[in-house]
Amino acid sequence: LSSGEWRQRLEGMRLLLEMCDGPISMGEDLRPIIRAVSQVVKLERNAAVAAVAFQVVEQLSVQPDFGPWAKMLLPDMLTRLTESNPRLLCHITTAVTALLHNAPTDGAWGEVAGLLATKHPALRL
Repeated sequence: LSSGEWRQRLEGMRLLLEMCDGPISMGEDLRPIIRAVSQVVKLERNAAVAAVAFQVVEQLSVQPDFGPWAKMLLPDMLTRLTESNPRLLCHITTAVTALLHNAPTDGAWGEVAGLLATKHPALRL
């Protein structure tokens, strides 16, 4: 996922997506995976790689006890709502919706409202 080649990053994200297809233990061993996905969500400029990262988040959000990880990912996901690529934006909104629905965190809606209020005027509530 740290490769300079977008195709290698895409392949890495696709492998993570396959791993997330079934039940996953949400213990400490998942911390490096969440950090890697978080970095891709936050920094990836290639739309194909970022789209798969949001699919990974969507898959992970249905896992039990995902709440703490959701809170870590949510701010960076919300900042990506200003993307102009419609396909990527669809993946982002689907992942955010899944995350908020499946892995609610205490006060998440207040955090969402606060983050949206500071973003692009079109995103203000």
